[in-house]
Amino acid sequence: MPTDDPVVLVAEPVWANIPEWFTARYETVMYETWGPDLAQRLAECPQAWRERVHALIVRNRARVDETVLRLLPELRCVGRLGSGTDNIDLPHCQRRDVEVLSAPGVNAVAVAEYVVAAMLWHVRALHRADALSRSGWRRVEAIGHQLAGRTLGLVGVGEIGRRVARRAAALGMRVIATDPVLHPAHELVEDGVVTPVTLDELLERSHVVSVHVPLDERTRHLISRRELQMLRHDALIIQASRGGVIDEEELHKALLAYPDRAAVIDVREQEPPPQPDPLAELPNVLLTPHIAGLTRESCQAVADWVFQAVDRCLSCG
Repeated sequence: MPTDDPVVLVAEPVWANIPEWFTARYETVMYETWGPDLAQRLAECPQAWRERVHALIVRNRARVDETVLRLLPELRCVGRLGSGTDNIDLPHCQRRDVEVLSAPGVNAVAVAEYVVAAMLWHVRALHRADALSRSGWRRVEAIGHQLAGRTLGLVGVGEIGRRVARRAAALGMRVIATDPVLHPAHELVEDGVVTPVTLDELLERSHVVSVHVPLDERTRHLISRRELQMLRHDALIIQASRGGVIDEEELHKALLAYPDRAAVIDVREQEPPPQPDPLAELPNVLLTPHIAGLTRESCQAVADWVFQAVDRCLSCG
C-alpha cells in the first residue's frame, strides 16, 4: 500500500536548480535519463515503490500514456517542464483525475528572442562576415540586408507570437498575422502592431514567416506543399513551434528548388531526427536542437513554476 510520504519522480533533465524547499518537503528521485524509455524503466521497478510515486516531472521525450499511468496507480499530477503537452495523453490523465501542469508562456520571452536572433542571422549573416574577415577582410561580400521595412508574417499570436510581434515592430518591420483571435478589438490590432490577414495572403507577402501554433489535428502539416509554393522566392521560414506543423519532406523540396529561400528549424517531426538528415545537408538551413525556449533564465523560471504547481497539487487533499 502507498505510504503518506509521496515520491516525486523527475524523469527528464531539469536544466535548473530544484528549489531547496521542495526537496526538503518531498522525496525527490532524479532519474533524468528515463524519459525515452519511461514505461520500460517503470515496469522494472518494484510495485511498492511505484505506488509511492505521486508526482511525475517530464520534459518532451517521455511519453506519459495509458501504460505509464497504469504503472503509477497513485499518480496525482504530471509536471511538464515546458509549454507543450503533445507527449502527454490528456484524455487518459483526465479520466484518471491526474492533473497536467505545464508552463505555457513562462519561456515565451526566450522563444521570441530566438526568433529575432534567427531573423538577424538571416539578414546580417554575421557568421559569414566573420569567416570573410578571417580570410582576408572581404567587406563587399559581407554586406547583408536590414529588417526594417521588411514584412514578418506570424502564424499564431499566442503568448510567443505577441512578444515576437512587438519586438519586430520595434525593429521597424511590418507585421501581419493570421489567427482566429485577431478581432478588431485585439490589443495588437488596436495598437497598430499587427494587421490581420488570411494564411494565403501572409505566405505571399512575408519576407519572414514564423510559426507559433500548437500541434493538433488541425495544425499537423499546416504548412505543406501548397503553402510552401506560395512563399516568396527569398522567404525565410522559422519553425520554433511544434514538430509536425511544417511538412519537413515538402520543406526540403522547396528549399532545394529555391536556394534563395532559407529556414531556421528548431523543432523536428522526430526528435532527434533520423540520420542521415536531408535538411542538414542544405546550405540554406540553420538547425538548432529544440532550444528556442531554453535559456538559463527561462529554464529556471519554468522549473520554479512547475515545482510550485506540483507542490500545490500534492498539498491539496
